[in-house]
Amino acid sequence: EQLGSLIHVDFEMNPLHSQVNYRVAATLSPILAFYDAATVDAMIGMFLLPRDVQLQSISAAAAYALQGIKTQTRAGLEHIIGERTVFELDVSLKSPCLLIPEGGAMESSATVVVADLGSLRVTTDLTRKVIPDVRTASLEELQEASYDNFNIQISNVQLIVTGSDWREALLSRDITHHLLKP
Repeated sequence: EQLGSLIHVDFEMNPLHSQVNYRVAATLSPILAFYDAATVDAMIGMFLLPRDVQLQSISAAAAYALQGIKTQTRAGLEHIIGERTVFELDVSLKSPCLLIPEGGAMESSATVVVADLGSLRVTTDLTRKVIPDVRTASLEELQEASYDNFNIQISNVQLIVTGSDWREALLSRDITHHLLKP
């Protein structure tokens, strides 16, 4: 991992001393994000549907697509399991911190909610159930074996309500401002 880099990614294809086909390891250094109500409202506005779009037509299209997914055949699942590549993922996010100011805009006198999300780690669960004979397995067993499983670990989360001295409160061991202490 390089000093001063925001993100570090390693990718390996057919790594030595491992049974996986691909390995991705990524680390994200701490980031500080400020909530700004005007920016968030503008971003939400980009995704709003025009008034003339009918929700029923969107729902019908989604239901049709879902039906196509549900009609996967047993032979298709057997093929997926037989040709499956094993993908190992190890992603670590270090202490992303979100500042939410009272009123939605950062001002020197505003009360601030500081959400220190601690650390988040997502890893692939490589202990997968092996199906000895896919021809005799039930459809549920085939469906379960066709998906990857992941472990998610969240630690050192803290939630603080403070004034303009949010940096001091974040580093302080004083719990008077903490709603959630790690």
